[in-house]
This record gives sequence, structure tokens and C-alpha cells, in this order.
Amino acid sequence: MANTPNDPTRSMSRGNVPTTCVVWKFALPIADESWIEMPEGARILHVGVQNEQPWIWALCTPTNRKSSRRICVRGTGHDLGDASGEYLGTVMLADGAFVGHVFGRRN
Repeated sequence: MANTPNDPTRSMSRGNVPTTCVVWKFALPIADESWIEMPEGARILHVGVQNEQPWIWALCTPTNRKSSRRICVRGTGHDLGDASGEYLGTVMLADGAFVGHVFGRRN
């Protein structure tokens, strides 16, 4: 992804409007499958919990076109089924009573 127009680590200018990278957070539904809209080329940095809410933090170029990313959450010991994609991280809720492993894939 390096040195491509959608690479969020690349800073470039479009006329007088600079394009910058920012870290955005996205709510992570605890569901077998969900779709999260984020700018194209977003690079997921961390999956975690803040105030008992699961989140995904990603490095984004805000001016990039938005696209949906498929996110799957599977509990420990559960069949992964069609949760194909890159392992993104693990979240623990309810003092560790729920442990969800998060997988994602760009569409």
C-alpha cells in the first residue's frame, strides 16, 4: 500500500488543500458480522475497549472516498466459520466474561 494515493501514511497536497492523516475511532458492534464505513486505505492500528465500548482505531486520510469493511467477531472457542480476513485484535468485556476476537477484510 505504500506510495499509493490511498496510503494513509502518505501526506500530499491537492492544490492549496493539504491532505493529512488522522487517527479516527469507529464503534465496533459485537456481532458475528458487521460492516464499518471508513476512508479507503485506512490502516487499522488497534482494537480495544474504552468505557466498556469496543472500538477500532485506524489511521485515515479523511479526504479519501469511503468504503465498507467487513468485520467479524468470534468468541474464544467458537467456530470461525466465514470470519476470513486479517486478525485485528481481541476485546474483553464484562470484566473478561466475554472475549471477542476481531477479524476484518476490505471489500
